[in-house]
Amino acid sequence: LEVTPGQGKFSFEDGQYVPDPDGNYIQVEEILSDTARVRRAEKSFHLKKDWRVLLLRFTSNIREELLEGGKRDIWWILPFFSDEHQPYLFFKRRYGADLRLWPARGFHAINLSFNQDLEKRNIAGITRRRCDTRGELSFKQGVGLTYLEEGLEMFRMERDSYFTGAGDIDGYRISLRIREVVGSGELTGGGSFRRAGSALDEISRQYAVNLGSCLRVLGKGELRLSTELYYQDLTGVSSLPSYQLTNNRFGRRGALWSISVNYGVKSGMRLNFSMNGRHSDTRTARITARGEVVAGF
Repeated sequence: LEVTPGQGKFSFEDGQYVPDPDGNYIQVEEILSDTARVRRAEKSFHLKKDWRVLLLRFTSNIREELLEGGKRDIWWILPFFSDEHQPYLFFKRRYGADLRLWPARGFHAINLSFNQDLEKRNIAGITRRRCDTRGELSFKQGVGLTYLEEGLEMFRMERDSYFTGAGDIDGYRISLRIREVVGSGELTGGGSFRRAGSALDEISRQYAVNLGSCLRVLGKGELRLSTELYYQDLTGVSSLPSYQLTNNRFGRRGALWSISVNYGVKSGMRLNFSMNGRHSDTRTARITARGEVVAGF
Protein backbone atom coordinates (compact mmCIF):
# COMPACT_ATOMS: atom_id res chain seq x y z
CA LEU A 1 0.00 0.00 0.00
CA GLU A 2 1.27 3.48 -0.85
CA VAL A 3 1.82 5.86 2.05
CA THR A 4 3.37 9.29 2.60
CA PRO A 5 6.92 9.40 1.11
CA GLY A 6 9.50 8.64 3.78
CA GLN A 7 7.02 6.84 6.04
CA GLY A 8 7.16 3.45 4.31
CA LYS A 9 9.50 0.48 4.38
CA PHE A 10 9.66 -0.29 0.64
CA SER A 11 10.20 1.44 -2.71
CA PHE A 12 8.85 0.23 -6.06
CA GLU A 13 11.67 -0.03 -8.62
CA ASP A 14 11.77 -1.90 -11.93
CA GLY A 15 8.60 -3.85 -11.24
CA GLN A 16 9.38 -5.03 -7.72
CA TYR A 17 9.29 -3.80 -4.14
CA VAL A 18 12.69 -3.42 -2.47
CA PRO A 19 13.39 -2.62 1.22
CA ASP A 20 13.92 1.08 1.82
CA PRO A 21 13.73 2.70 5.29
CA ASP A 22 12.61 5.96 3.63
CA GLY A 23 10.26 4.41 1.08
CA ASN A 24 6.64 5.17 0.28
CA TYR A 25 5.09 1.68 0.48
CA ILE A 26 4.20 -0.57 3.39
CA GLN A 27 3.65 -4.32 3.31
CA VAL A 28 0.25 -5.68 4.35
CA GLU A 29 0.11 -9.40 4.99
CA GLU A 30 -2.92 -11.46 4.03
CA ILE A 31 -2.92 -15.04 5.28
CA LEU A 32 -4.51 -17.40 2.75
CA SER A 33 -4.59 -20.54 4.91
CA ASP A 34 -7.79 -22.37 5.84
CA THR A 35 -9.31 -22.01 9.28
CA ALA A 36 -7.94 -24.68 11.62
CA ARG A 37 -8.00 -25.52 15.29
CA VAL A 38 -4.56 -24.94 16.80
CA ARG A 39 -2.78 -24.99 20.14
CA ARG A 40 -1.05 -21.67 20.40
CA ALA A 41 2.05 -21.10 22.53
CA GLU A 42 4.74 -18.49 22.97
CA LYS A 43 7.88 -18.68 25.08
CA SER A 44 11.07 -16.67 25.44
CA PHE A 45 14.41 -17.13 27.14
CA HIS A 46 17.16 -14.72 28.12
CA LEU A 47 20.54 -15.54 29.61
CA LYS A 48 23.34 -13.16 30.52
CA LYS A 49 26.50 -14.05 32.42
CA ASP A 50 29.53 -11.87 32.97
CA TRP A 51 32.75 -13.57 34.17
CA ARG A 52 34.76 -10.32 33.75
CA VAL A 53 37.06 -11.75 31.08
CA LEU A 54 34.09 -13.33 29.27
CA LEU A 55 30.56 -12.03 28.65
CA LEU A 56 27.85 -14.39 27.39
CA ARG A 57 24.40 -13.45 26.15
CA PHE A 58 21.73 -15.70 24.68
CA THR A 59 18.11 -14.90 23.79
CA SER A 60 15.37 -16.86 22.11
CA ASN A 61 11.75 -16.22 21.23
CA ILE A 62 9.38 -18.86 19.89
CA ARG A 63 5.79 -18.47 18.66
CA GLU A 64 3.84 -21.44 17.37
CA GLU A 65 0.37 -22.54 16.35
CA LEU A 66 0.38 -26.34 16.43
CA LEU A 67 -2.21 -28.20 14.34
CA GLU A 68 -4.30 -31.01 15.82
CA GLY A 69 -2.10 -33.68 14.24
CA GLY A 70 1.00 -32.45 16.08
CA LYS A 71 2.28 -33.10 19.58
CA ARG A 72 4.58 -31.55 22.16
CA ASP A 73 6.85 -33.99 23.97
CA ILE A 74 8.65 -33.60 27.30
CA TRP A 75 11.49 -31.58 25.74
CA TRP A 76 9.07 -28.76 24.97
CA ILE A 77 9.39 -27.56 28.57
CA LEU A 78 12.84 -26.21 27.65
CA PRO A 79 12.15 -22.49 27.00
CA PHE A 80 14.52 -22.28 24.03
CA PHE A 81 13.53 -25.50 22.23
CA SER A 82 10.68 -26.53 19.90
CA ASP A 83 10.47 -29.25 17.29
CA GLU A 84 10.19 -27.31 14.03
CA HIS A 85 9.25 -30.49 12.12
CA GLN A 86 5.82 -30.76 13.75
CA PRO A 87 2.75 -29.75 11.67
CA TYR A 88 2.28 -26.04 12.34
CA LEU A 89 -0.12 -23.49 10.98
CA PHE A 90 2.48 -20.89 12.00
CA PHE A 91 5.95 -21.22 13.53
CA LYS A 92 8.48 -18.47 14.23
CA ARG A 93 11.75 -18.84 16.13
CA ARG A 94 14.51 -16.32 16.76
CA TYR A 95 17.90 -17.06 18.29
CA GLY A 96 20.55 -14.53 19.21
CA ALA A 97 23.89 -15.21 20.91
CA ASP A 98 26.94 -13.08 21.78
CA LEU A 99 30.28 -14.12 23.25
CA ARG A 100 32.76 -11.39 24.18
CA LEU A 101 36.28 -11.93 25.51
CA TRP A 102 38.90 -9.79 27.25
CA PRO A 103 37.43 -6.38 28.08
CA ALA A 104 39.70 -3.37 27.82
CA ARG A 105 39.08 0.38 27.61
CA GLY A 106 35.32 0.03 27.24
CA PHE A 107 35.27 -2.71 24.60
CA HIS A 108 35.98 -6.44 24.25
CA ALA A 109 38.95 -7.59 22.17
CA ILE A 110 37.23 -10.64 20.64
CA ASN A 111 33.53 -10.74 19.75
CA LEU A 112 31.44 -13.61 18.40
CA SER A 113 27.76 -13.31 17.48
CA PHE A 114 25.15 -15.61 15.97
CA ASN A 115 21.59 -14.84 14.84
CA GLN A 116 18.95 -17.03 13.23
CA ASP A 117 15.40 -16.13 12.23
CA LEU A 118 13.21 -19.07 11.12
CA GLU A 119 9.59 -18.80 9.98
CA LYS A 120 7.20 -21.44 8.64
CA ARG A 121 3.60 -21.02 7.49
CA ASN A 122 1.02 -23.51 6.30
CA ILE A 123 -0.80 -21.81 3.44
CA ALA A 124 -3.47 -23.72 1.52
CA GLY A 125 -1.89 -27.00 2.66
CA ILE A 126 1.65 -26.05 1.58
CA THR A 127 4.41 -25.23 4.07
CA ARG A 128 6.21 -21.98 3.26
CA ARG A 129 9.62 -21.45 4.87
CA ARG A 130 12.29 -18.83 5.26
CA CYS A 131 15.46 -18.96 7.35
CA ASP A 132 18.07 -16.19 7.72
CA THR A 133 21.31 -17.14 9.51
CA ARG A 134 24.24 -14.87 10.30
CA GLY A 135 27.47 -15.31 12.24
CA GLU A 136 30.16 -12.70 12.87
CA LEU A 137 33.66 -12.63 14.34
CA SER A 138 35.35 -9.31 15.09
CA PHE A 139 38.58 -8.17 16.73
CA LYS A 140 39.04 -4.75 18.37
CA GLN A 141 42.16 -2.89 19.47
CA GLY A 142 42.88 0.53 20.89
CA VAL A 143 46.08 2.57 20.56
CA GLY A 144 45.90 5.97 22.19
CA LEU A 145 42.81 7.68 20.77
CA THR A 146 42.69 5.37 17.76
CA TYR A 147 40.50 2.27 17.69
CA LEU A 148 40.67 -0.53 15.11
CA GLU A 149 38.09 -3.21 14.30
CA GLU A 150 38.41 -6.13 11.89
CA GLY A 151 35.38 -8.27 11.12
CA LEU A 152 34.28 -11.40 9.26
CA GLU A 153 30.58 -12.06 8.69
CA MET A 154 29.10 -15.27 7.25
CA PHE A 155 25.47 -15.35 6.13
CA ARG A 156 22.92 -17.64 4.53
CA MET A 157 19.37 -16.78 3.45
CA GLU A 158 16.81 -19.38 2.37
CA ARG A 159 13.38 -18.22 1.20
CA ASP A 160 10.73 -19.84 -0.96
CA SER A 161 8.58 -18.01 -3.50
CA TYR A 162 6.02 -16.83 -0.91
CA PHE A 163 8.49 -14.44 0.75
CA THR A 164 10.08 -11.25 -0.58
CA GLY A 165 13.59 -11.83 -1.95
CA ALA A 166 12.96 -15.51 -2.67
CA GLY A 167 15.89 -17.84 -3.30
CA ASP A 168 18.89 -19.37 -1.53
CA ILE A 169 21.85 -17.02 -1.05
CA ASP A 170 25.00 -17.39 1.00
CA GLY A 171 28.28 -15.57 1.30
CA TYR A 172 30.62 -13.60 3.52
CA ARG A 173 31.81 -10.06 4.24
CA ILE A 174 35.19 -8.89 5.57
CA SER A 175 35.66 -5.38 6.88
CA LEU A 176 38.13 -2.97 8.48
CA ARG A 177 37.09 0.07 10.50
CA ILE A 178 39.23 2.82 12.07
CA ARG A 179 37.83 5.28 14.62
CA GLU A 180 39.72 8.35 15.81
CA VAL A 181 38.56 10.31 18.86
CA VAL A 182 39.03 14.06 18.44
CA GLY A 183 38.27 17.00 20.68
CA SER A 184 34.71 17.56 19.43
CA GLY A 185 33.72 13.97 18.68
CA GLU A 186 35.06 11.18 16.50
CA LEU A 187 35.98 10.39 12.89
CA THR A 188 35.64 6.97 11.26
CA GLY A 189 36.84 5.34 8.07
CA GLY A 190 37.20 1.88 6.63
CA GLY A 191 36.50 -0.54 3.83
CA SER A 192 34.87 -3.88 3.15
CA PHE A 193 34.57 -6.69 0.64
CA ARG A 194 31.38 -8.73 0.30
CA ARG A 195 30.78 -11.82 -1.81
CA ALA A 196 27.37 -13.44 -2.19
CA GLY A 197 26.19 -16.26 -4.44
CA SER A 198 22.79 -17.72 -5.23
CA ALA A 199 21.63 -21.25 -6.01
CA LEU A 200 21.33 -20.09 -9.66
CA ASP A 201 25.12 -19.40 -9.81
CA GLU A 202 24.59 -15.64 -9.62
CA ILE A 203 27.51 -13.92 -7.89
CA SER A 204 27.90 -10.42 -6.47
CA ARG A 205 31.27 -9.01 -5.40
CA GLN A 206 31.22 -5.64 -3.67
CA TYR A 207 34.10 -3.34 -2.75
CA ALA A 208 33.19 -0.45 -0.46
CA VAL A 209 34.85 2.51 1.26
CA ASN A 210 33.16 4.07 4.28
CA LEU A 211 33.68 7.48 5.92
CA GLY A 212 31.82 9.02 8.82
CA SER A 213 31.90 11.43 11.72
CA CYS A 214 30.04 12.33 14.88
CA LEU A 215 30.71 15.89 16.08
CA ARG A 216 29.33 18.22 18.71
CA VAL A 217 27.99 21.52 17.36
CA LEU A 218 27.33 24.72 19.32
CA GLY A 219 27.45 22.90 22.63
CA LYS A 220 23.91 21.50 22.52
CA GLY A 221 23.85 19.70 19.21
CA GLU A 222 25.24 16.72 17.38
CA LEU A 223 26.15 16.37 13.71
CA ARG A 224 26.47 12.91 12.15
CA LEU A 225 27.79 12.23 8.65
CA SER A 226 28.22 8.92 6.84
CA THR A 227 29.19 8.02 3.28
CA GLU A 228 29.66 4.75 1.44
CA LEU A 229 31.18 4.47 -2.04
CA TYR A 230 30.91 1.04 -3.63
CA TYR A 231 31.79 -0.87 -6.76
CA GLN A 232 29.95 -4.09 -7.61
CA ASP A 233 30.90 -6.88 -9.98
CA LEU A 234 27.98 -9.11 -11.04
CA THR A 235 28.41 -12.42 -12.87
CA GLY A 236 25.80 -14.90 -14.01
CA VAL A 237 23.01 -12.31 -13.61
CA SER A 238 20.71 -12.13 -16.63
CA SER A 239 17.90 -10.01 -15.13
CA LEU A 240 17.30 -7.78 -12.13
CA PRO A 241 19.18 -9.45 -9.21
CA SER A 242 17.62 -10.12 -5.84
CA TYR A 243 18.18 -7.33 -3.31
CA GLN A 244 19.50 -10.00 -0.93
CA LEU A 245 22.20 -10.95 -3.41
CA THR A 246 23.33 -7.33 -3.75
CA ASN A 247 22.59 -6.22 -0.18
CA ASN A 248 20.19 -3.66 -1.70
CA ARG A 249 23.00 -2.02 -3.70
CA PHE A 250 22.11 -1.19 -7.31
CA GLY A 251 24.25 -1.11 -10.45
CA ARG A 252 28.01 -1.33 -10.84
CA ARG A 253 28.90 1.86 -9.00
CA GLY A 254 27.06 3.89 -6.43
CA ALA A 255 27.04 5.85 -3.22
CA LEU A 256 24.97 6.03 -0.05
CA TRP A 257 25.20 8.99 2.28
CA SER A 258 23.37 10.55 5.21
CA ILE A 259 23.49 13.74 7.27
CA SER A 260 21.65 14.24 10.55
CA VAL A 261 21.58 17.13 13.01
CA ASN A 262 20.04 17.02 16.49
CA TYR A 263 20.00 20.27 18.40
CA GLY A 264 18.55 21.12 21.80
CA VAL A 265 17.05 24.61 21.49
CA LYS A 266 16.13 24.77 25.16
CA SER A 267 14.91 22.50 27.92
CA GLY A 268 12.09 20.37 26.59
CA MET A 269 12.56 21.32 22.92
CA ARG A 270 14.77 19.69 20.31
CA LEU A 271 15.19 20.07 16.53
CA ASN A 272 15.97 17.02 14.41
CA PHE A 273 16.88 17.13 10.73
CA SER A 274 18.13 14.34 8.48
CA MET A 275 18.91 13.91 4.79
CA ASN A 276 19.70 10.66 2.97
CA GLY A 277 20.89 10.02 -0.56
CA ARG A 278 21.17 6.96 -2.78
CA HIS A 279 22.97 7.03 -6.14
CA SER A 280 23.98 4.43 -8.72
CA ASP A 281 24.84 4.25 -12.40
CA THR A 282 21.60 2.37 -13.18
CA ARG A 283 19.08 4.33 -11.09
CA THR A 284 17.87 7.87 -10.81
CA ALA A 285 19.33 9.47 -7.71
CA ARG A 286 17.00 9.60 -4.72
CA ILE A 287 17.40 12.16 -1.94
CA THR A 288 15.11 12.24 1.08
CA ALA A 289 14.98 14.94 3.76
CA ARG A 290 13.04 14.99 7.01
CA GLY A 291 12.74 17.53 9.79
CA GLU A 292 10.88 17.58 13.08
CA VAL A 293 10.48 19.57 16.26
CA VAL A 294 10.17 17.57 19.49
CA ALA A 295 8.72 19.48 22.41
CA GLY A 296 7.70 18.39 25.88
CA PHE A 297 5.09 20.13 28.00
